[in-house]
Amino acid sequence: LTLFKADLLTPNDYQAAMQGCELVIHTASPFVVSNLKDAEAELIRPAVEGTKNVLNTANQTPSVKRVVLTSSVVAIVGDNQDSQNIPDGMFDESHWNTTSRTDHQPYNYSKVLAEKAAWEIAKTQSRWDLVTINPSFVMGPSLAKESQSTSISTMKQMGDGTMRMGTPCLFTGVVDVRDVARAHILAGFTPAASGRY
Repeated sequence: LTLFKADLLTPNDYQAAMQGCELVIHTASPFVVSNLKDAEAELIRPAVEGTKNVLNTANQTPSVKRVVLTSSVVAIVGDNQDSQNIPDGMFDESHWNTTSRTDHQPYNYSKVLAEKAAWEIAKTQSRWDLVTINPSFVMGPSLAKESQSTSISTMKQMGDGTMRMGTPCLFTGVVDVRDVARAHILAGFTPAASGRY
């Protein structure tokens, strides 16, 4: 098992870290929803380039047999405009978010572009396969005592009342981080796993 913080590595570091690995789980992606100054630089480019770096390194690493990528439900659906184009408004893994853009839901757009880039790279070879996990809002206990995580700060805001913006009746899917971790492990070690979950 090799764990590393991708934004601190050079391409040579990726290759050294991945040598001998059969399973690669790529979970890193910027998650910024407030005080965003440049969506392209802060969200989109790092998400897409980071995914490309990991998968291109998998292409150069003969031991790799499977890549599991953390995508998001927001790669499947962006906003209610997407819902109008889907029969009964019921989404599944076959759907893609068609409404997010750099200037409208840029985080969602970064997840769409990163996952699509991953599928394109996966199609160019046949040695390893790709499985994606598309969870909704991931919440749960943190492994770190201190974190700048948007997920953690949002959870705190929900608990301490600072997230009382006078929003309309709103529903958000939430999944426990421990269940997301289990999903990645199952996707990695279940030979029949394929596609998007």
